[in-house]
Amino acid sequence: MPTATAGTTGATAAGVRGTPSPPPGFTTVFADDFNGPAGSAPSQQNWFYDLGTTFGSDQVNQTNSTSNTYLDGKGDLVMQANDTGGKWTAAEIETTRDDFAAPPGGKLEITASIEQPNPANGTGYWPAFWAGGTPIRNGGPWPQSGEIDMMEDINGLNEAAQTFHFGSSSSTQLGGELMSCPDKASTCQTGFHTYSVIIDRTNTSDESLQFLMDGRIEATYTEAQVGTSTWQAAIDHDFFILLDVVLGGTWPDNQCGCTSPTSATTPGGAMRVGCVAVYEEAAN
Repeated sequence: MPTATAGTTGATAAGVRGTPSPPPGFTTVFADDFNGPAGSAPSQQNWFYDLGTTFGSDQVNQTNSTSNTYLDGKGDLVMQANDTGGKWTAAEIETTRDDFAAPPGGKLEITASIEQPNPANGTGYWPAFWAGGTPIRNGGPWPQSGEIDMMEDINGLNEAAQTFHFGSSSSTQLGGELMSCPDKASTCQTGFHTYSVIIDRTNTSDESLQFLMDGRIEATYTEAQVGTSTWQAAIDHDFFILLDVVLGGTWPDNQCGCTSPTSATTPGGAMRVGCVAVYEEAAN
């Protein structure tokens, strides 16, 4: 198992179940370990259902049914894609809170422990763990207001991508390359792996963002790379968190050269989430 890198939390180790304690200097500002009766919905205090399709990506509609989104009674959230008589349904939830922000002079970490769906044929599956800039909730523009994708995968590829969206075009992004999960004790689909982002505003004139998988830093992006005004519009504000397993859309379709899901796509594939946590380090 990779060793957690300095500045990360214990939640970044692979296979974490339940919510770890914050690291020295950090405080926990949000945590959900999804304890509750089997078959029940996730906490209404923490989450609400995102219905319809996601930000114009042409996916199958999400629902508010516990057939798609439910607790398994063992400490995991299950998000499942279903096909009922040829009608697909998907799952997406958002945090009720939208005030997660790195304080000037400090840091913010958002992390989750996730086992990705493992359907026999995953064409069209698009699981994700991500954060949107809170201005989007109030009609602010995308991607100018920022999107941080801690984990995305498509078409059951047993990989993960981490992407930072910013600027004035859907093509302005950093990252997005699919890769295998670093901890080789299990694959992305056969065990829990952690996906994290750290926003570092310790020096407000030289801010940065780090993506991690299983405690290993995979990429670092800086304010200087995108320009100060673009960075500030995308990063220097509050965020909310989303979890989803959606179906179809531009990215899966482009990768498969098809319109997904197809007649061969296997229903019932599910993403399991062991915990989601947000940690903050205040300014010195």
